[in-house]
Amino acid sequence: MNARIRILLIEDNKNTCSYISALLDKNGYTTTTALTGREGLSLAASLCPNLILLDLGLPDMDGFQVLEQLRGWSHVPILIVSACNEEQEKVAALDLGADDYIVKPFDLDELAARIAAHLRREQRRISPSNLRFFG
Repeated sequence: MNARIRILLIEDNKNTCSYISALLDKNGYTTTTALTGREGLSLAASLCPNLILLDLGLPDMDGFQVLEQLRGWSHVPILIVSACNEEQEKVAALDLGADDYIVKPFDLDELAARIAAHLRREQRRISPSNLRFFG
């Protein structure tokens, strides 16, 4: 069912990548991972994913910069997955265009539910149901 849904995971920690990728694979999504911000930007442009999971602590560039660049040309849902629980960082990410923010460590079921909710919302935005008017 989700085989055509592509999720891009931009995360520098290989263990976290494996952990999240296993969850996404279990839920039938096609997952691509990037270990750096630059690689993530390149893959986002070439793959046109349906959703992006973005860590803010990347080795080559700040995750906020990645977010800002993505928002310059893409409306894809972006969920921040970060170890930082600071309110100002959450607000800054949301103000820059992130659609959601989840703090590590997180519950896998919650992450899966948030992903599904954003994908449903995006699907409704792209192809709203045909409304019938009765008169």
